[in-house]
Amino acid sequence: MRSIGAITVAVVLGVCLAGCVTPATNTEPVANSVYATHKIVRDMQKDLAPRVTQLNETAADLSARVEENDVQVRALKSTIEENQVALEAMQARLDEIAEVLYRYLQVTPPSGPAAAQPGAIDVGPPEVVPPPDSYGDLSGVGPSGTATEGPGASSLSSNAVTDFNDALRSLDTQDYERALAQFDGFLQRYPNNDYTHRAQFWKAECLYRLKRYDEAVVEFEKLRANFPNSDKVPLSMHNQAAALISLGQRDKAIELLRLLVEKYPVSPAAVKAKSALENL
Repeated sequence: MRSIGAITVAVVLGVCLAGCVTPATNTEPVANSVYATHKIVRDMQKDLAPRVTQLNETAADLSARVEENDVQVRALKSTIEENQVALEAMQARLDEIAEVLYRYLQVTPPSGPAAAQPGAIDVGPPEVVPPPDSYGDLSGVGPSGTATEGPGASSLSSNAVTDFNDALRSLDTQDYERALAQFDGFLQRYPNNDYTHRAQFWKAECLYRLKRYDEAVVEFEKLRANFPNSDKVPLSMHNQAAALISLGQRDKAIELLRLLVEKYPVSPAAVKAKSALENL
C-alpha cells in the first residue's frame, strides 16, 4: 500500500512539474491529465487492496498452521521418548525373568541378554549346560551343531560338560581370572568339542572384562578364524570392536562393525552395531 501511494505521489509531482513549465494557456489539459492519472491510481488501489488483504490473511493462516504442526511434532516426539523408556524398562524386566527361568530349568538360553559390560554388547548370563543324559546320544555332532562322521567325531563327554560348567560358574561369580584359566584349560583339553567355540568366546570375553583389550582382540579374532560358523561370531565381532575402541583404534572398530552389519544384518549384535556406528 505504501508503494502504491508513493507511485501516486511521484506521478502527481511529475505532472505538476510538467505543468510548471507549461504556458498558462495549457492549464486545462494539464488538470485533466492529473485528474485522469489520479483516477487510474485510485482504481488500482481499489483493485489491489483486497488482494493484499487476502495475501496477508493467507500468510497469517499458514504461519498459524506451521506453529500448530510444530506443537504436534514436539508432543509426538515426547510421546515416543516416553514409550521408549517404558519399553526399555519392560525389556529389562523380561530379561530378569528369563534369566531366572533359565537358571531354574538349567537349560542353555539360545542367545539372551545379560549383565552389560562397559562398552560391550550384552552377552547374556553364562550358559548352563544340562547334564549329559538330557542330550541323548550326541555322537556324530560336530562343533556348532554340524554333523560329522568317522573317527574323531565330536561328542560331549561328561568330563567336558563338568569342566565347561565349572568355568561358567566362575564367570557367573565374576571371578574372571579363574574363569579365564578354566576356559583356556578347556580349549587345550577339548580342541574339537561341541563347546570349544563357546569356550573360545568366553575366554576372549574374560580378557575383555579384565581390561586386557589387546589380548581380547586376538582371542575374538581366533574365534572368527577357527569357528566361522559359530553362533558366537556376530557377538564376538561387536565385542572385539568395543575392545578396539578401548585401545583407541577407532577406524578399525568402525570397519569391523560395518562388516558385522553387512554379514549378519538380522542378528541382535548387528542392531547394537548400528547403534554404535551412529554414536561413532
